[in-house]
Amino acid sequence: MFQGLLRTKLYLPSGRLHLVARPRLTARLNESLTRPFTLLSAPAGFGKTTLLSEWVAQAKLPVAWLVLDADDNDPVRFWSYFIAALQQVDAAIGSSSLALLQLPKATVLESMLRVLVNEIDSLADDRATEFIPSEIRGRRADFILVLDDYHIIETPAIHQQLSFLLDHLPPPMHLVISTRADPPLHLARLRARDQMLELHESDLRFTMAEAVQFLNGTMSLPLTSEQIAALETRTEGWIAGLQLAALSLRGREDLSGFVQAFTGSHRFVLDYLTDEVFAGQTESTQSFLLQTSILERLNASLCNALTGRTDSQVMLEELERNNLFLTALDDERRWFRYHHLFADVLRHRLTEKSPAALIDLHLCASEWLENEGLVTEAVNHALAARDWERVAQLIGDASESLRQRGEIATLTRWIQSLPGAVHHVHPGLCLTYARALIDVARYADAKSFILEAEHWLEDHAQADDPRVDSLRGKAFALRAQFAITRGEFMQAIELAQRAEQLLAPDDVSWRIWVSLILAGALRYTSNWLKANETFQEAAALSESAGDYTNALFALSSRGEVLEAKGQLRQAVQQFDQVLQLARAWGIANAPVTGYALLGLGRVRCEWNELDTALQDVQTGLERGQLAGNMDVMLRGYHALARIRRAQGDMDGALAELDDADGVAEKMGLAQVKDWISAQKVQIWLARGEAEAALNWASHFVGQMQEDFVARFPSVPIALAKIWLSQREPDKALPLLDHALQSAQAVGRLGNAIHILAVKALVYHAQAESEQAFATLEHALELAEPEGYMRVFADEGAPMARLLRRMLTRSSASEYVRRLLEALGESVKAAPSIASKLIEPLSQRELEVLRLIVEGATNKEIADELVLTVNTVKRHISNIFGKLHVSNRAQAIAQAHERNIS
Repeated sequence: MFQGLLRTKLYLPSGRLHLVARPRLTARLNESLTRPFTLLSAPAGFGKTTLLSEWVAQAKLPVAWLVLDADDNDPVRFWSYFIAALQQVDAAIGSSSLALLQLPKATVLESMLRVLVNEIDSLADDRATEFIPSEIRGRRADFILVLDDYHIIETPAIHQQLSFLLDHLPPPMHLVISTRADPPLHLARLRARDQMLELHESDLRFTMAEAVQFLNGTMSLPLTSEQIAALETRTEGWIAGLQLAALSLRGREDLSGFVQAFTGSHRFVLDYLTDEVFAGQTESTQSFLLQTSILERLNASLCNALTGRTDSQVMLEELERNNLFLTALDDERRWFRYHHLFADVLRHRLTEKSPAALIDLHLCASEWLENEGLVTEAVNHALAARDWERVAQLIGDASESLRQRGEIATLTRWIQSLPGAVHHVHPGLCLTYARALIDVARYADAKSFILEAEHWLEDHAQADDPRVDSLRGKAFALRAQFAITRGEFMQAIELAQRAEQLLAPDDVSWRIWVSLILAGALRYTSNWLKANETFQEAAALSESAGDYTNALFALSSRGEVLEAKGQLRQAVQQFDQVLQLARAWGIANAPVTGYALLGLGRVRCEWNELDTALQDVQTGLERGQLAGNMDVMLRGYHALARIRRAQGDMDGALAELDDADGVAEKMGLAQVKDWISAQKVQIWLARGEAEAALNWASHFVGQMQEDFVARFPSVPIALAKIWLSQREPDKALPLLDHALQSAQAVGRLGNAIHILAVKALVYHAQAESEQAFATLEHALELAEPEGYMRVFADEGAPMARLLRRMLTRSSASEYVRRLLEALGESVKAAPSIASKLIEPLSQRELEVLRLIVEGATNKEIADELVLTVNTVKRHISNIFGKLHVSNRAQAIAQAHERNIS
């Protein structure tokens, strides 16, 4: 569960003594369990919470309860409490959805809801029917969740998200909302579908019988039926009004006179009745009520701090016994709250009587709450006291934890409540807020706060001031992140290094962030060694700080570095370690594991383990989609495209690349879009769509810069293949040579192998057989230790022909056979088959025979093997003699029979 949540908001209301039973209403609530949703909507004081607490106590179903307050208008905070409440029913709910909420991303909440719906829905399979009471077995719901005081929620996004949940509410869950006004949800749609039960003011009013039971039973008043009827009529069955009237009647001798003088409906009598009730208390009790009225939640220690008393626990228990609008929030009766109406009146009275005392009380409460670690409530009281310096100090202390939890809305509300003048003198607050805004891609807003902080630093900087240095470091870190988004990696490295030098040693969160920025920039400049070291340092720093998400991201990125260097086996070990650590840290399904899963999928695809690769990539992509992580989605669609192509599904491969292109468009990555289009070109060529490929090529000829070729060698490879398809191999070689130099210079082994493979095909098309074989053999020597397969197999039939001719030449003949099998050809070891002949064929004769089987002419054989035509004829004559045949057709038949071909 998230830190900073108040357990008292999750307790079921404790039962009240001598409660008025309301079987007519509880029966209707029982009927509601056949529908997904119940709405209790009525003004304050109509007993909504009391009725629900009575009902759930006898409902024989597990119940989750959440009391909402103004701070829950932050969507992340709202859903954190929502899931925490569900975990009171089943601790298994929320493992994946909570992991999503930990991501400070603007797009994460919608994805989280889908995960949450599935998690709740899975309870239907997990719950055995024998544990469900027989009288409700077969009903829709397995448990109830009550959202109390929903009228406090004003954030449109939360209403939209809750509407989505209601539209997809899983069968195990029955949702109840208690509110003072109908919420802006899809109520009309739910009514039309008969998917909700509604109870309103007219339903909740006390009947005459209930009024008798309450006034003469619960409140112990000796009223006649006529007097009760008069009160019931004049209060219109308003329960709070009846309670206030009863409290006013206590101790009066002239009950009849009070009832006769009591006129008006509940809309006009609140102040009068409250005055009557308040005036009837002792001076000590009045003082206690006023001083503690500012609190949303009360406990004895907090009340003692505000009142200077030492007996607040005794006072709280006495107020509860006397039905003085106080409700216990936990079973131990340590935390309480006043009825909202009663508290509002008390605060109004306190404000009129002593506004200065009001400020002192808020500050006292803020200090007590801060000491108890209840920072959110401490900030709210400091805001109420308008102590801006204290607010800024509290926000500075709490903002990093809020940012990490994704509660950006709360942080925004706090900072926006501060006067602009406070921002000008608190640059640290501006920088922390800017970082939070960057996390949710609000770059324009973030820039304004960075500039404000930098202006302060320019005006107030002092030499050798560690505080100012640390602030400068944060500003440099933010600027480095902006440079990364612009693709200015060398500038990002410089800014990140300056940030590292200036940040305070104990500013761990910022140091982790800077390490990741620096490592990412180093990686994109292909400084593999330094990037590898920096990712490891970031992972270690993150783990020691308990920041497991960033630790996993850093280690996954290190795996990608190993993969790019061609160290596939080490990369797989690193990706596997990430998944093992995620399980050990209890976040096995966290979205950040998508990076490792995609890495495993890419390597396994390269190893031609296509089924396993597909499973890994689909799982990793799904986690990225759920988290709204476009970086993972971009990589995932590309990896899927390669797998589809390897499976022969060219249409599917193009569809995946189209999805990748859409993500790159949203991210504003123009160069990446060019890289994706180069992948499409190779599929177009495989499908014979040369015109589309040529149209694409016209945009790139002569326009590629050095850094672009180094990062995206697939573009020159695609161009080379286009020229090869147009029988212009001479145009292809310069492109490939340039790309090969770039790949070797930055240590991208996989790219180098791919370029060498394509170069071998170009040489073969030029009839440069020895160069073709030498180039391919070099590629094989580089590829075999790490098990590269698809880099050759994806080249199709031309590569198959070349590999067949390499079979007897290469020292890696067994590796070549595996590659041919990946290309769909079955190959047996030639020497053992040829040895069955009385006079075995020589190595050269085997090469000639294989070319004969492929249908090559004498001239083609001579060109292929760099021989004269007469020498070829002599080899053919020797082959015919050893096979005891007289023509090519017979020789081919013997080759097939003896498995020589």
